[in-house]
Amino acid sequence: MRKSSIILLGLAGGLAVSAVQAQTTDDRPYQERVVVVAPYQPVLDVVHKPLLQPGMPADTAHRIDSAVYEIISRPVQTTYPVENIKPAKVAGEPVERLFNQHVKIGFGNHLSPLAEAYVAMGRSQQYGFAASYKHHSAYGRIKDYSRFKTDHSYNEGDLSGEIFAGKFKVRIDLNYRQTKVNAYGVRDGLYDTIAGLLEMNDDFRKIYRDQPVRWFQNMDGRLTFTDRATDPGDWRYDAQLYYDFGRNNWHGMENIVEASGGFSKRIAQKSDNVDLLDIGTRVFFGDYMQRPHQDDPVDNAFLLRVEPTVTYRYDIFDLDAGLCFQVFGDGRDGNRFQFNPRVRLNVQAVPGILDIYVGVDGRVKRNTILSISEINPFLHPFDPADLAFSREKLYVFLGVKSNLTQEIDFALTASAHWLGNHLSFDYYYYGYQASAATESWVGYNDFKPLYTGKVFQFQVKGELNLHWDDRILAHVEAEYNYYNKHLLYTPAFRAGLMFRYDIGHKFIVTSEIAGYTNMKAHDHFGQEVTLKGGFDWSAGLEYRFFKRWAAFVNLNNLVAYRYYRWYDYPTYRFNVMAGITFSF
Repeated sequence: MRKSSIILLGLAGGLAVSAVQAQTTDDRPYQERVVVVAPYQPVLDVVHKPLLQPGMPADTAHRIDSAVYEIISRPVQTTYPVENIKPAKVAGEPVERLFNQHVKIGFGNHLSPLAEAYVAMGRSQQYGFAASYKHHSAYGRIKDYSRFKTDHSYNEGDLSGEIFAGKFKVRIDLNYRQTKVNAYGVRDGLYDTIAGLLEMNDDFRKIYRDQPVRWFQNMDGRLTFTDRATDPGDWRYDAQLYYDFGRNNWHGMENIVEASGGFSKRIAQKSDNVDLLDIGTRVFFGDYMQRPHQDDPVDNAFLLRVEPTVTYRYDIFDLDAGLCFQVFGDGRDGNRFQFNPRVRLNVQAVPGILDIYVGVDGRVKRNTILSISEINPFLHPFDPADLAFSREKLYVFLGVKSNLTQEIDFALTASAHWLGNHLSFDYYYYGYQASAATESWVGYNDFKPLYTGKVFQFQVKGELNLHWDDRILAHVEAEYNYYNKHLLYTPAFRAGLMFRYDIGHKFIVTSEIAGYTNMKAHDHFGQEVTLKGGFDWSAGLEYRFFKRWAAFVNLNNLVAYRYYRWYDYPTYRFNVMAGITFSF
């Protein structure tokens, strides 16, 4: 019996050796090098048409490194069946066609036409192109302001294109903007009073009668170079050249040239004390040649900014820091210098949920005809002194931001600002001599920029976002400001709410509420008055009755509240606009 067992074991061992030798060459185990490449399987969520101006398509190419495995094959008998893994598929196949062109046409009361058109090419790895045009105007009347027209219009056209080269991307943007308003800010009864006061001066009466139209035109272009580096150790760079030409109906003109750029390099990554360490430098230069009126001399100003920067990340800490050196000046005040440290430290107090950030900063900004008119278009012809530098000498902030859940996030920031040449506005006044013993001031129905010297500002600003399945979106923001000086047209509190509800991809309901508290102003005679806070509630409905066609209705100032953003300039009360959109 023992001999039989030994013989059987010997035969089994011999068979095993034979099986192994059958799979070897030169007494070495059989090895095979297999390269496994997994194809990229994208997943697309619900796609909406563009709500506003379309941007250039982003490059969404995903690069996945090849995985290399060393496999030693040995026969193994399993006791369970093996099934192939089912291939992943794009959700919602077949994918619906995306439309690159979009047209929107509407009309409302107060004789308000609206027209928008957007064109963009499809996705490409070599180049891209987009264009848009928008027009909106109103030709209505406002109660008690029949002496002057209350018309306004806005036109905007944009062209943009991109070329993707091997190591960099080139983009060009061309824009045209035209704004026209009527300076209607004189009530009928007040106009009669002023006309009586000034009946000895026909020139003043003519000015009041003929002056209300204000228009501004701007054409600008921006050329941008951006690297397409793929290796973390490559140099990163970008450069921009910007030119703006502006005109207004006072025969004034503005030429702005700005050049900026920067470079950076990663010098450390994934070491014992560093997750990421980048260093770099940014440079900005702006030249501002302005002739506010045809009779004024050319005012040439410049701003030079140099910022060496460093970015450091490790564990829960994220630090962006730099030194900001700024030199600026014009022909009136000479050249000046400002230095600011720039630091922002972000700490993940609860990783993925709660961040705390703190820092300091500071900036110098040139106020131009373009930037001032975008805030207040009811402007008196500029003087050279109206175009000046505003300074944020020091800015200190502390805040928190949190992703409470996947549906809720918020941010809250408190900051202190030490400002210089803070911009606001005041009524423009003409003086007249009523008699030898008295002198009074009579206001004009437009505004002049007003600069306040040293100002301290304390601000608290917060925002809250809620979103569920991209069907319900809500955004709430609020801002409180305290100033140590008496500033005009500066409310202490502002707040806003935006809501959007997509019902079955057929109906989209929107609503917006915005408001601010009381603010101080000067009337036509230079007396201080209080403008009551403003409140505006708007709502909209869009119904998509075909794949490409939709109808919309927008209701603005639903409660027909008459508020004044600028003294003696009431807004339109309730207005409605309806129209259609078409995508192709």
